[in-house]
Amino acid sequence: MWDGTDEAQSINAIQTSIDEGISLIDTAPAYEQGVAEEIVGKAIKGRRDTVVLATKCGLVRRTQKGNHFFDIDGKPLHRYLGRDAIIYEVEQSLKWLGTDYIDH
Repeated sequence: MWDGTDEAQSINAIQTSIDEGISLIDTAPAYEQGVAEEIVGKAIKGRRDTVVLATKCGLVRRTQKGNHFFDIDGKPLHRYLGRDAIIYEVEQSLKWLGTDYIDH
């Protein structure tokens, strides 16, 4: 669903936005299975204190729990906000973003 992202161009766009005064970055682990958060993490490395990070959870691929949302490449995506899923997704986001806290 998200093929063709130029990582260097994306990092540059995020860093330029920060330089121009943008301070809120809103992302989610569901965006290409963490790729977006990895890119954001690379872009904010050394600048973490200048941005507010917001992430979301609730769209999961690793479990069949919850309600079927739609399929991506023949694999089901579910809406699920169980405790186990929230903890897992937050831990993944922290790792991918390269930080030890999320603001929102």
